[in-house]
Parts: sequence; structure tokens; C-alpha cells
Amino acid sequence: CVLEIPNVFTPNGSDDANSYFQLIESNGLIEFTCIIFNRWGNIVQEFDKADFKWDGKTKGGADCSEGVYFYKINAKNVIGEVIEKQGSVTLVRK
Repeated sequence: CVLEIPNVFTPNGSDDANSYFQLIESNGLIEFTCIIFNRWGNIVQEFDKADFKWDGKTKGGADCSEGVYFYKINAKNVIGEVIEKQGSVTLVRK
């Protein structure tokens, strides 16, 4: 299993081009969690399915500000391999 993860998205609401932070490739996963944090380490959003789409909003539905956010992904594939990824994604509003 290879996880392809974007590093920027633009949830501007005017088109569907690059409007969500989501996995580009995620075949073969049987377990999945993704936690998104702001720069202060506060949890902004959480997902438990690999086909998630983060629209740049908090759990409460408020728009997140432009900037860099951090994610931590824990997953397991069909042959039992544990996959751990972490990185950053930039949210741009235009």
C-alpha cells in the first residue's frame, strides 16, 4: 500500500478543484485514522476512513484560517503492515 498525500489545498467553495485535503491513493487499507492539528498542537479534525475529505473546517464547522496544518496518519493494510505517516499540509483560501 502506498499513501499519496497532497501538501496544499484550496477550499474556496467556488470550484471543486483541489477543494479538499484527501488521500490521492489509499488502496488496500483495512484500518485508518487521520488527525489534523493546528500549529499549536490542537486537534482541528479527525477521520476514521481512508476516503475522508477535509474541507478546511473545524469539528464545529468553523472555517480554519490559512496556514500550515499538521497531520498524523495511522493505518493497517490487508497483509497486516502498520503504516504511520505524518507531515504538513498548507490551507490556502483565495
